[in-house]
Amino acid sequence: MKKKSKRTLKPKLRFPEFTEEWRHTTIGEMFNTDDKPVKATCFENDKILTVRLHVNGVVRNERTSALTGGSNYFKRRAGQFIFSKIDLLNGAFGIVPEEFDGFYSSSDVPAFSFGTEHSPTFFLNWLSAKYQRLDIERTGTSATLKRVSPEKFWGIPILLPSPPEQQKIAECLSSLDGLIGAEGRKLAALRDHKRGLMQQLFPGTPTSLGTPTSSSAGGERAGEDAGAPSQPRLRFPEFRDKGEWQTIILGDIVSISKGKGVAKSDVVTDGTTPCIRYAELYTIYGEVITHVRSRTD
Repeated sequence: MKKKSKRTLKPKLRFPEFTEEWRHTTIGEMFNTDDKPVKATCFENDKILTVRLHVNGVVRNERTSALTGGSNYFKRRAGQFIFSKIDLLNGAFGIVPEEFDGFYSSSDVPAFSFGTEHSPTFFLNWLSAKYQRLDIERTGTSATLKRVSPEKFWGIPILLPSPPEQQKIAECLSSLDGLIGAEGRKLAALRDHKRGLMQQLFPGTPTSLGTPTSSSAGGERAGEDAGAPSQPRLRFPEFRDKGEWQTIILGDIVSISKGKGVAKSDVVTDGTTPCIRYAELYTIYGEVITHVRSRTD
């Protein structure tokens, strides 16, 4: 009988200068739990923090018009880890950025200072990869607003490398984040460029089809937006002498049909009929749908 191999506490991919095993501990070790928050006696409504879902960062809370008093609000500092007790498992956590130093959040959005020997960036990346699979219980009397307590959060198991290896991993992932950010800015610039081109490549939209007021070429149509040109401002050279664009009714060239609502419970893996659910238009599909993901019977 073969002996079971001992499970090694090391990552599959590792920098060569580190060889020791990672050690079992809990998340609480990452933080200085003796660093108590300062309760706000008063606060400005434009200095309230919230945390976006799906690891999309810490932002200023714009919905603060109904907030009053300061008994349940605490001052937060740049570099602290902050999370939503209600939506931690939906990725509502992050690190307070420098520009929000001295801002406030409620007791439902607690923040904790990292221990000086640990890397905040390492922990943030670790949690970003693990939060959807955390084995943690939310407690409370309301089914929709159950919360993760700080004590439960601190008790989550974690494998930790040495502080130097934490820092090395953090630097590697941060450099990739920098590249991703740079590519994202390039993509945003290309999208802006595309929008500008589209404004010039497509003529204005008529308000209605109408009928020609004269039979002469280029005659205006009744009901057409007087300010809308019938040919684009920017045109490829080979089409510049091809005349104006034609105004037609969309229903003359496409077939439009209305489907029926499909509940999430009606979607089955091996269904016979492809279906596109309304919410999927925003979460799954792009401008052009080439493959339908969901099916139903």
